Amino acid sequence: MFSSKATTPDGNLSYVDTYVFNFCKPTTKSCDASEEVWAYKSHNNTLDNNTITCMSMSGSDLMESYDYKVILDEEQNTRHLLYSYKGGDKCPSNQSRSLGLEVEILCDAKINATRQFKNLHLEDPCVPRFIYSSPVGCPVFTASAWIIFVADHPWILAIFLIIFGFISTF
Repeated sequence: MFSSKATTPDGNLSYVDTYVFNFCKPTTKSCDASEEVWAYKSHNNTLDNNTITCMSMSGSDLMESYDYKVILDEEQNTRHLLYSYKGGDKCPSNQSRSLGLEVEILCDAKINATRQFKNLHLEDPCVPRFIYSSPVGCPVFTASAWIIFVADHPWILAIFLIIFGFISTF
């Protein structure tokens, strides 16, 4: 869960946006307990009698609304993870798009805390991106070149296993 706040020029709090997401299972929206989603945003407008608006940043189906990828550096070493949530409510600033959320986890093995917030990118108002550092973003091990090759070409392993199965049967 992350929160962002905005103030008016005279220093008064104008709104608080709270982003809630879960990697393991859908979460129940605090502002709408009838719906479970992977990510949602709660917008509290403090200038308008604390009006709370709740928006889904993802759908409820894991296969359709959740994706991740490993981002590699120049030497092809794993450096960080990018989780993407998609299929949320209609984007208020562009009704032809749906809301989404991206969470980027940078590898930093020296941090003692679970996470250290780095930045919130709002260049795309429909899909904000949170960036934070954590030891969780670091690789546990690195596969050899042979393992990576076989993972990219699984048919090679299948041929080997068919031949081995044929030989061991007779």
